[in-house]
Amino acid sequence: MTPFNKNSRRIANLLNYMCQERGKFPVRVYWALESGPLAYRTFGGEERTCVLSEESIESAFGGDYLLTIVTGAVASRMVHAPGSIHTFYMDSDVYRYFDRHGLLDCGLWDYVDHAVLDKALSPGKYNYQWAYSACKPPATLEEIARQERTVRKGGAAMPLLFHDTDLILHRSCDRVLSLNQPDDVKMGVGHLEEIGTDFYPPFSKLSLPKWLELRDGRLLDRKRGLSYRTDLPAVNTCLMYFSDMELAEEWANLFSDFMRDNHAPVSSWLEGEQLLLASDQRPGLMAADRRGLSLGNGVALFVPLTWTGKDFSSVPEYPAPPREWHYYRPEYFPPEEYPHTTSWNQTIHHTWISKLAIERHAAYGNYVGRFQLELLHSLCLKLGLPWNRLEESLRSFPSLQRFFALYDNGKTIEEQLAEEKKKPVEARLMDDVLIKDLEKPLMPPESK
Repeated sequence: MTPFNKNSRRIANLLNYMCQERGKFPVRVYWALESGPLAYRTFGGEERTCVLSEESIESAFGGDYLLTIVTGAVASRMVHAPGSIHTFYMDSDVYRYFDRHGLLDCGLWDYVDHAVLDKALSPGKYNYQWAYSACKPPATLEEIARQERTVRKGGAAMPLLFHDTDLILHRSCDRVLSLNQPDDVKMGVGHLEEIGTDFYPPFSKLSLPKWLELRDGRLLDRKRGLSYRTDLPAVNTCLMYFSDMELAEEWANLFSDFMRDNHAPVSSWLEGEQLLLASDQRPGLMAADRRGLSLGNGVALFVPLTWTGKDFSSVPEYPAPPREWHYYRPEYFPPEEYPHTTSWNQTIHHTWISKLAIERHAAYGNYVGRFQLELLHSLCLKLGLPWNRLEESLRSFPSLQRFFALYDNGKTIEEQLAEEKKKPVEARLMDDVLIKDLEKPLMPPESK
C-alpha cells in the first residue's frame, strides 16, 4: 500500500469544521439497508430489474454509494459526542457482502444486526418495486427496544437519530438542530417537501392497504384506531431525530402500515415514487400533529427549506433568510476565505437526487471518491480507528479501484484539480463541478 503523503487543504478545512461542531450529548445513531430493493433500481431513478447475486450486488450499490456509507459512519463517530452508539441494521445479503470484504471488522459501527431485517422483511410483505425503504420502521422499533433494555439495566436514555446511508454529517445532530438538551425538540426531520405536486398527489389517488381508510378528509388507521390529517407537508426522512420514544414508535408504525401488504401494481416509476413517498415521508408530521406538535412547537428541521419538486424555497416558520444547500458537495469552504459560500448551508452532504448525475458525470464521482478516501484516513487517525485494516477492506472492492488510482498518486486534491482543469471537460478524470442533465456519461468508469 502507498504511504499517505497528502495534505489537501479541502480536507483540512472540513476536519477543522467538524472538530468545532462536535456534539454536546450522546445519541443512538442507526442506519438500515436491505438488499431486496437493490434488484429493482439503481440509485438515481433509472428503472431496472436484475437477479441479485454475490456478483451483481457490487454493481447494485458499489462505488460512490458504498464509499458514502463508510464515510458517513466514520464522520458520525467524529461529530457526535463520546458515548454515542452506532448501529447498522442490514439483511443477510448485505451482511455477507460486507463480511466477505472484511468491512465489518473495521470498528465503523458498535453493532451490526441482520436478524431484525431478516425476520421483518420479505417480498411477500412488501412490494420492492417501490417499497425501497421498508427497512426503516423495523430498525426504528428495534432501536427503541434496545433503548428500553438499556434503561432497564440502569443505563442512560439517549435520543435516537435515524441516518440515511447516502449522507454524511459535517456537524452533530444537536448542533444542527440548535439543541442544548436532548428534549428541546421531540422530533427533528430532514427538510419539508410540498404536497399537491406530481410526487405527492392526494391520498384519494393512491392505492392504500386494507387497514387505511379515508374518512371525512382524514386518514384512519383502523389497525391502531388512530386518525390523521391529510393536508400536512411531507418531510424528507434522510435524518430523523427523536427524543420522544412514543412519537418515534408511532411514526414507525404508521410508516409500516402504509407499506406492509400494499401490493398495488405500478405501471411507471412515478406511480411507485408516489406510493413510496406517501408511505415514507407523509407520516412524520401526521404523527406529530396528532400529538399536538408542529413545526416550531416540538418539531425542528435539519435543513430549513422546502423542496417544491423542482427547487428549494424558504420556510415561513424559520425567519432566517434561506440558505443555498449544495447538498451533493462533500467539502466545507470557510466563508471568511470563500465569500461566495456565505449563503451556503454546508452541514450535510447528501447525494440524494444527484446519484444518477454523479454516476453519469464520473469525473465528479471520482472527485468525491478521492475526497472521501483522504477524509477517511484523516478521520481514522483522529478517532483511533484502524485505517490500515479499513484501507485493505476498501481496496478489495472492485468498484473503488478508480478512486484509489487517484488517491495513490501522491498529489493533493488541489494539485490534481489544477492539472485536470487544463483538459477539455470530456477528458477530465476528476472534476469538482457536477454537470447535470447529460445525455450520456462523460467518462464511463470502465474506460479508466
